[in-house]
Amino acid sequence: MELDFNGRLNTDLKKGLKYSKQYSNKESFTPQSRPQHIIEVFSNVVNKEISSFKKYYHELYDLKAFGLIEYYGQNIRLTERGIKASKKIGTPELNRLISNEALRTKKIGEAVKYFSNKPSASKKEFEDALTDVISGISSKIYKRQTIKILFEWAKFVYSSVVIDNFNLKSD
Repeated sequence: MELDFNGRLNTDLKKGLKYSKQYSNKESFTPQSRPQHIIEVFSNVVNKEISSFKKYYHELYDLKAFGLIEYYGQNIRLTERGIKASKKIGTPELNRLISNEALRTKKIGEAVKYFSNKPSASKKEFEDALTDVISGISSKIYKRQTIKILFEWAKFVYSSVVIDNFNLKSD
């Protein structure tokens, strides 16, 4: 499925177009948006309710990094993983699927590892523990923003995967 931001839905791929594939460097990827925004925008992509590529650029960038979408210019299409995820919209399985994709990235993985060991950590403790993860970021404002987003991802993944796995084992 391909979404054309000029308002047309194209079912066939245009020959000669090269879609931007999944972000290949999981080591340096930095999430740009909070998980709740990712899920909302993903649902909107699936339901063809995205009116502005520019407005949702950060969320689309993250969705591409997780391998759920590809885009070329302002045309978006779901990947195989994205098609599978689209069938899970509105269910806890979508949260788990997105969490598992997020865990494949180094920065989110490190954030979840720390949060799993210390879920009651303050944001300051969290930031101090992740100094190595954000060491390549020079802007103080961007560092603070990144820490907030990583904290949100750590809580989201922890509740979607870690706690769910624990609950499944204790049933």
